[in-house]
Amino acid sequence: MLRQLRGAAPVPAGAAATLEQAGPELARAALQRPGRYLVALRTLREVTSTLRTSQPLNKVALPLLERAFTDLLPLPPPAPTTRPAPASQLSRRYFEQLN
Repeated sequence: MLRQLRGAAPVPAGAAATLEQAGPELARAALQRPGRYLVALRTLREVTSTLRTSQPLNKVALPLLERAFTDLLPLPPPAPTTRPAPASQLSRRYFEQLN
């Protein structure tokens, strides 16, 4: 949504409502870490208010919101690692017979 707002295209219908859905999560984060998320929460409220009143959008604030939302995403699960198969006596003998 924020990427669309940064572009030159017209503001999509329902953009304010979509952004407001992220508000509670951002508010929880601002309670836990106000120094990091309080400005983003204030910016979110300003952006949604601007969108609802159809005023020109200050696009300079959008990267701040993007960064805050990206920081709130959960970390991806670690990639599986390959483990060598346990060397059993049977597998060792099998490979010895192949040579």
